[in-house]
Amino acid sequence: MEQSIEKIAGILLEEGIQQNIQYSITAYSLNTKLSFKFENAADLLALLKQADTTFKPDEAVIEKTIIDAGLNPEQFFYVNFYKEKVTEL
Repeated sequence: MEQSIEKIAGILLEEGIQQNIQYSITAYSLNTKLSFKFENAADLLALLKQADTTFKPDEAVIEKTIIDAGLNPEQFFYVNFYKEKVTEL
């Protein structure tokens, strides 16, 4: 990984992203401070477990999401995190 899991978790925390983490998985970076390269699905799973203690990620679901994005869970990919959108009334 280009950045450690602890460092990414810290950045997410600084940005107020702690629960109900929203993200997209792509073959490319969006070049934002919330876009990170992961070497494989296991790295992403480790981050999600550490960053959101209320969320219990399922490895099979994570791998399926990566495959659905047209990527290989055992090869590198990018995860673009974003803050949860609040709908205004």
